[in-house]
Amino acid sequence: MKKSILIASAILLSCLGCQRNNDTLTGTWEAEKVEVEFDEQLSTPEIVKQTGIIEKENELLVAADSTLTFISHGDTIKGSFSVKGTQILFIGEAFGNLSENRIITNESTPFGKIRVTYRKVQ
Repeated sequence: MKKSILIASAILLSCLGCQRNNDTLTGTWEAEKVEVEFDEQLSTPEIVKQTGIIEKENELLVAADSTLTFISHGDTIKGSFSVKGTQILFIGEAFGNLSENRIITNESTPFGKIRVTYRKVQ
């Protein structure tokens, strides 16, 4: 009997230790770095520069109730998020990854790819 309780306790503790603490995500995140890789035949240097400037203004608001608010270009999208390993899912879709206290998103557009690295500011 004691052996069963010890095994069950060990499994429970290991599962709790593996869960990501959403408190580390909770807060305000701002775009720190923007990388724009557009096809030169589909865009101009001005479009690349303007895209970088616009994306640099992105902001993420992560709440303790597992909601994420994405603010970009004057648009606001709010929904639930979850974390699986290092991947962040937003409204059930892949949104970004956690890496060294940063959130990194990758977006494909008709012109090419945009990678935004967010850092927590609050």
